[in-house]
Amino acid sequence: NSLQERILRYSSRYLGSEYEDVLKKARKYLNLLRDYIQEINSHKKFNFSNADEVESVKTQVKLIRDKYTSLLSKKHLAIADQLLAEIDYEVSKLISNTEKWVLNLEGLIETAKFSEAKSILTQSRSFHTTEIDARIDSIRLRISEQEEQDIIVKIENLFLSITDPLKRKECVNRLKKLI
Repeated sequence: NSLQERILRYSSRYLGSEYEDVLKKARKYLNLLRDYIQEINSHKKFNFSNADEVESVKTQVKLIRDKYTSLLSKKHLAIADQLLAEIDYEVSKLISNTEKWVLNLEGLIETAKFSEAKSILTQSRSFHTTEIDARIDSIRLRISEQEEQDIIVKIENLFLSITDPLKRKECVNRLKKLI
């Protein structure tokens, strides 16, 4: 920015000289570079919730880089590549954290701590992949199946608490009507 200001400040000194074209080209290049950096920086927010969002941002960054390929130096174009690498790094951290969260849930399911798993499951993670979503769906299904088993056990126990055989038979008939 200060280079651009100095070029603007001193450009009138070189009007009509052999350096006028050089300064115009430098000013044009700096304007392109400024626009490029602004476009790249607009994609530096890493609030991804799924892989589709990541791919969309990466595609946009690549399109920006491609748009400026013939206009800027390789050194300046590398800014886009650096951003792409930063995105990949941030996503790998998000996936790693979500993977640990899912592994914890799966461990709770394996140790029959369904209510604890259900409670943790309500605290949804910020990043999901197709594989992680499938594993979460499997955990939800196992929790749901366990809840239904628990209800059946409760109904069974309540049914057994009815001591009168006629009332038990009446209860069975009422339950059959619900089917």
